[in-house]
Amino acid sequence: MNYFSSKPGLQNPSQRLISKSGSTNIKCVNIEKQRLYYLLDGFTTVLELQWHWVVCIFFSGFLVSFCFFALLWFALMKWHGDLDNHQDERTPCIWNVHSFSSVLLFSIETQTTIGYGYRYVSEECEIGVFLLVLQSLVGAMLQALLAGAVLAKIQIPKSRRKTVLFSDRACICLLNAELCLLFRVGNIRKSEIVGAQVRAIFVKQEYTEDGELLPQCSKDLKLGFEESGGRMHLWWPTTIIHVIDESSPFWNMSPQTLKESRFEVILVLEGSIASTSLSFQARTSYLPHEIDWGQRFQPMFKTRDPVAKYEVDFRYYGKKTPAPCTSRMSAEDWRSKQTTRRRNKQTLYSLSD
Repeated sequence: MNYFSSKPGLQNPSQRLISKSGSTNIKCVNIEKQRLYYLLDGFTTVLELQWHWVVCIFFSGFLVSFCFFALLWFALMKWHGDLDNHQDERTPCIWNVHSFSSVLLFSIETQTTIGYGYRYVSEECEIGVFLLVLQSLVGAMLQALLAGAVLAKIQIPKSRRKTVLFSDRACICLLNAELCLLFRVGNIRKSEIVGAQVRAIFVKQEYTEDGELLPQCSKDLKLGFEESGGRMHLWWPTTIIHVIDESSPFWNMSPQTLKESRFEVILVLEGSIASTSLSFQARTSYLPHEIDWGQRFQPMFKTRDPVAKYEVDFRYYGKKTPAPCTSRMSAEDWRSKQTTRRRNKQTLYSLSD
């Protein structure tokens, strides 16, 4: 497969799968029974709703249950004859209840276990005792579900990714005689990200040898710290390095072909918050015009005396400096040139001997 096919119209140059802020630009359409599937997974659906909808569901759930049981109590009192104008001396189902307003107050007091003691069920009304137990159980279950949903939504660490910074642009430069793709990622909080893992995914539309179009074909880029299981420490801003070798989709890209290519590099950081042990994910993406050839990131550490703390100057977080030794040819041509040069040197040494 060719990772930078020259066929036109494969992808909009400014279109992204993942925005710079990390949100996905994907919309699913024409899904049959989508609402049914969301309803069957109701708890997750509530967690993914916006906060104003969650608050509306919270209040409406309790209001509906109050009114529903108030209607049941009112129907019971009607059936028992407690609301008749000419009520005899028989014991009512609910003491001190004479209208729907007082029935509604009794329903609220029962479900919320307020228990003022003025309105209560008489022991001679068996159906009333059963309805009292039923409303108490339903109220406890409703409170557990709604309060649990609100608590679970509060604990979703969506805001934690806002304190993880990615460089706005990526760089390609020469490191240790190898062309490398560089990203920068940093954590601005003092709390550590436990088990931080970074993945770089190369996404591009491709054509197979049979002419079939693969809309979004992805390939994981090898990163420099994969020997440690892909985990890294973000005690300070770190530069993520992808060595451009034979297995890299950038292997035969030059600065010119890089500008003409249509692809997206998605950077994903996953880890756990040390204070809460909750997992979170931060993402960003880079398009071809956001990759600077022949540039490297500026250092951020300041020199301090031995007894002081190290200072990391975030003014230089996204700033770059030219790398004049970087070749303007592709990694494949650069490797071939270096191999030819080494062979010529070996030939000269052998002739001199």
